[in-house]
Amino acid sequence: MTEIWNGISEAQATIIAALITVLAAVVGVWLGSVLFAGRVRSLEDAIEKAEALLQAHQSSVDAKLIAIAARFESFDAMVSAMLQQVNTLGSAFNDLEASRTAAQLQLDPQTTEEIDSRESLKSNWIKIRDRVEEIASSPDIDGRRRARYGRIDRRMFYNLLDALTHDGYLGRDGDEYHEALELWHRYRNGRLTPSAEDVMRMENLSKKLG
Repeated sequence: MTEIWNGISEAQATIIAALITVLAAVVGVWLGSVLFAGRVRSLEDAIEKAEALLQAHQSSVDAKLIAIAARFESFDAMVSAMLQQVNTLGSAFNDLEASRTAAQLQLDPQTTEEIDSRESLKSNWIKIRDRVEEIASSPDIDGRRRARYGRIDRRMFYNLLDALTHDGYLGRDGDEYHEALELWHRYRNGRLTPSAEDVMRMENLSKKLG
């Protein structure tokens, strides 16, 4: 055997070494596939299961977040509706007080025409006022702003109009809302009889704004 190895040239030894290396690599790959194939598959299964669990958890979290958001929207809408009702009642009470005061101050008997003109002016103003309250309590408005609008004393209704106009919620109609309020204040105490022109103007404003 020693003589055989001694008789091998350097080139032949290199070729034999390369063949042995290739053979060892082939055997190593074969043994690896036999010994570890099951473990690799198990690892892949574990990864797939983990990904499935993560996706299921994410879907559950997303569903819960959507449900929470829906509850907040519902609560927000309820608060807005309550604010609108409270403020509308407050405005109605102020108007009732003004009408009662006007009746007490009215000494001369009123004609049917005068009564009708006052009622027309009042009813059209109420439509405009209620529209303003609806805008001020809209769920589309940021909650802090709605709360600020809700704290404005309705006896100072022009302050609410100023705030809504400043914040851009009355659009291009801000001046006309203010005009309607001025018309109402001109006649609300009952000292003056609304002119036919002012009654018609309030009616037109009500059709546009209310």
